[in-house]
Amino acid sequence: MKPDPHESVLARLSDRTESSFVPIYPAPSKNHDDLQRKLDLCRERAGVTGVKTFTLGRIVSMFAVSIALLSCPTLSHASTRPTEVVPMGNNTFSITRAASNGFNRDIDKLKAEAQDEAAKYCAAEGKQLKVVDLTSKRPLFGTGYASATIVFQALTAAEITQQANAAAGVVEKNHDTDTMYNDLMKLDDLRKKGILTDDEFQVEKKKILARSK
Repeated sequence: MKPDPHESVLARLSDRTESSFVPIYPAPSKNHDDLQRKLDLCRERAGVTGVKTFTLGRIVSMFAVSIALLSCPTLSHASTRPTEVVPMGNNTFSITRAASNGFNRDIDKLKAEAQDEAAKYCAAEGKQLKVVDLTSKRPLFGTGYASATIVFQALTAAEITQQANAAAGVVEKNHDTDTMYNDLMKLDDLRKKGILTDDEFQVEKKKILARSK
């Protein structure tokens, strides 16, 4: 049986068409590019928002944890640090009462606690308290802890009496010095006005000086 010449021609055409077929896709349009850019911009914004939200959330969480720790009885029970009596010589000592955290800023309470500690120390030594100086510090929040320092002497009753008498003697001596100065000024004024002669002035001056000794 002879092959059909028409069928062989059709077969060759079919093979050539399949081997040379190239798919044709539509070229990207401008609208497609705009849509792609919008999608990319949305992704970038979502990434930045996520970072900001994560950072803010982390800060809030850390602050909440800090507050919780500070409110914990085992950590916040002691509002002040342990005190230590520091000798300064001549029966003089100092005690510093410092807060244990930055939230305790009551300096009046710290002063009272420092003075109470000093009184207890003197009582334990069988002596009496004499406050020499009482100061306090309350730095800016976050730069340090509040504190109060007392400088005091631990004295016996005899030592306190002796100091009181010495202070009274100084006051009396100062009073005598002021009185003598005023008397001399009045006497000199009388001499300048001619009421007293120079000889009379010298006599009265010696009397005033002798009385002050």
